[in-house]
Amino acid sequence: MFLGIFTGIEVLFFLLGVMTTLALGSLIWLKLSHGIKPGQLALFGIGLLVIIAGIAWSVSSVLEGEPQAGSMGMMVIILPGLVLSAIGGRQIFSAMR
Repeated sequence: MFLGIFTGIEVLFFLLGVMTTLALGSLIWLKLSHGIKPGQLALFGIGLLVIIAGIAWSVSSVLEGEPQAGSMGMMVIILPGLVLSAIGGRQIFSAMR
């Protein structure tokens, strides 16, 4: 991989920063270009941030040698984030029409 000199946790936090920047940028773009209501953006944004936190939990747990904690993070943290972002995404896309 192109980031061969870094450890796993450094690559994790770099990619988490990239994902957070893209998520916030997409929320700002939706607000400015389509005029989406703040409540809809908040629901979608909270869902995205919960997913990012769940990815951080799961990957760091596996890197520390606790794969069961990583699996728990996938089910308990990421799945509610998917539900929140799906509900917020449906509201946003219906408002864009």
